[in-house]
Amino acid sequence: MSNSQNIVNQFKTEFPLIYRKIDILCNGIANDEENLLTKIYLSQNPLDVRRTGNSGLQIMFYGTNISLSVGVHFGEESKISKQSPYHLEKNQDKIYIVDSRDNYKTPIELKWEIPTWYKEDLGNGIKNQGTFVQHEGEHTAIASITTGCVYFNMGGPCAFCAIGKESEEKERSERKSNLINTLSLVATDANIQNINLTGGNTLTKDRGAYQYLPFVKAIRDKNKNVPIAIEMSPPEIEASKEVFEKLKQSGVNGVVTNIEFWNDDIRKELMPIKGKFTKEEYLEAYKNAIEVFGKNKVVCGIIVGVEDLTETYNAIKEVSKIGVIPEIYPFKPNDKSKMANYPKTDIDTILIASLFADNEIKKHKLNVKECVGCPKCGGCGITQQLADIEYNYDFGEENI
Repeated sequence: MSNSQNIVNQFKTEFPLIYRKIDILCNGIANDEENLLTKIYLSQNPLDVRRTGNSGLQIMFYGTNISLSVGVHFGEESKISKQSPYHLEKNQDKIYIVDSRDNYKTPIELKWEIPTWYKEDLGNGIKNQGTFVQHEGEHTAIASITTGCVYFNMGGPCAFCAIGKESEEKERSERKSNLINTLSLVATDANIQNINLTGGNTLTKDRGAYQYLPFVKAIRDKNKNVPIAIEMSPPEIEASKEVFEKLKQSGVNGVVTNIEFWNDDIRKELMPIKGKFTKEEYLEAYKNAIEVFGKNKVVCGIIVGVEDLTETYNAIKEVSKIGVIPEIYPFKPNDKSKMANYPKTDIDTILIASLFADNEIKKHKLNVKECVGCPKCGGCGITQQLADIEYNYDFGEENI
């Protein structure tokens, strides 16, 4: 038995709920005969707004601080969720996630309630209802400042993404107005302690970062303190420092810059446009961002399950030694993407990669509790849970 398998077996015994979380995130939840899943999901997301394969049903394991954002999709194309071994079941006042493989029932609770800003009129007869800003986890609001991505318009979308083309100018202008109005409401919600803005990619020197400025202003006009993170590609190297300084001056607290993969061939194949941004640009951007925003305020998302795990380890080591928090996500086939039929990530693989990342985070004395953006929400990975536990596993060279 390999050392990695020994680690997996030991972890499953010592931390079964965290392992269960990974399993559910990778498999999704199938609908049930009573349509309980559909009813709960649509009570949280009335218009079934789909941002990515990671957003969805918001739940917590009962009596714990382990939150999950489980991708939920309906219709004939949702093969992964349909094949999931998990479904929901209600027994009296309690709701359980049931694993059909062994009939094990994990009690859950629904701390998530539709916030008032889902229902308020934006001044033009339109209500948010998750269209412009979504509530995820317990305390996070997430919003895309665009309806799609320019990479689709240019014929070079990332193969794992299904967000679609960016809209025309008129629709973009209308969305901007509605989103600013919604963010002004969100900023006054005391329950929201983390705001993550995404969707600003362009091919300009700032790579779309400056598109976020009016939305950041809308938040800061109402709330000077709530943490704000933006997701962005790395600016061109000569503009990098200036871009981050301007973002900080506007009120941004940190950035999420997702390198996704480390292998150059895979980056170019699966990300025809985004993959042209070199790893050197990313690493230089990380250094400049840390200098501007400070320690624990810069995050790098890494997708596990597509490239060789050795490449993933190299990515984790390189970014964490700079001071960047690596956030590990399992690859999940996204309906209507080019990789819709690609196999989902092996659960043990995502666990080993997540543990390796946590080990590097702790080795470099980073603190995920101080970060902003995706890891602070914690619904799509186990970074937050691993930060809370102690273990003594051997991550020797045989694992790398």
